[in-house]
Amino acid sequence: MLRLISDPKQVKKLYADFRQLLESKTLFSVHLPDFHIGHRGGTAATDADYSPQLDVWTSPGNLQWNAFGVGKSPSMVVQINFQEYDRKPRRVGAAFALDAANNPVVIHRGHLGGGKRGVGLSLMLNECRAEHMWLREENGQETECFVVGQLRSRFFAQQLATFVWEVHRVKTLGSVSELSGIAASLLTLDNQGFTTEKTGTGTRTTSGPTELTHGLVVNELAKRLGKTAARHGWQVRNDRHRDLMLTEGNTLRLLFEVKTGVSTQSICTGLGQLLLYSAGEAGASLVLVLPEKLPADVADQLHRWKVQVLYYSWADTTPRFRDLSKLLARL
Repeated sequence: MLRLISDPKQVKKLYADFRQLLESKTLFSVHLPDFHIGHRGGTAATDADYSPQLDVWTSPGNLQWNAFGVGKSPSMVVQINFQEYDRKPRRVGAAFALDAANNPVVIHRGHLGGGKRGVGLSLMLNECRAEHMWLREENGQETECFVVGQLRSRFFAQQLATFVWEVHRVKTLGSVSELSGIAASLLTLDNQGFTTEKTGTGTRTTSGPTELTHGLVVNELAKRLGKTAARHGWQVRNDRHRDLMLTEGNTLRLLFEVKTGVSTQSICTGLGQLLLYSAGEAGASLVLVLPEKLPADVADQLHRWKVQVLYYSWADTTPRFRDLSKLLARL
């Protein structure tokens, strides 16, 4: 459960940290003067800054107006606006909150603007793969929200970018999914390509706090698989359930399930997901992607079940995959 930060002084201090990232000339290095941002009320002329590394732009203004988009398209994807809690009315969608370890996180309540039919909170709750958490509001009410990123994390810039790209993906769907309960795509592949993953779940390590890195691993692995896919005439894809896959037409060739920890729960969940999501695809190779080496007996058992293991480690904020070339050479 996240706890809302409503003290005006603390909100302004955290917002200063937030703006420090957005004003980084190292990260957002390309200035876009007279950038005409499209929005529901028309078009607003303003300056924006683009990050080649993240492939997103930002046009920060003040607490209650911070626009973001993808690529260099002037179409605004999402606003991450904060509230000065000593003022009313309170209509903004983003906020600062504290997690269980008292670390500040940026959240978004999922209300989307833009005036497009079907795009709003219901669509976000049904389709958004960003990390969902519950927020205890100022009045004690609990609100389901989405984690934009962990403000003091070394991964915050990547977390912010993956959230913007995920909202972009959701908005292109254009209407609320009719699915409820178990989705139809549970045992069949969605007919779509690869879309950048959510920041996703994380794990607590002995060296520091929990980091939300799932989406970062998925996205980097997708990039690394691009050449192999092109050489075989395959496609890099993911869908609502499957982290990452290589397909030949609608035939599943390789299915990846990414975990950010090696707890018993993570291993059992990953194994179950691989088996369930590959049902009906007898020829598919299954790969469990993990950050730490498994005990030999556990790895041997997974091998007997025809599940391969791909390990990764971190080089600063980029995951590096050990023996990926060897794994792909066996295809």
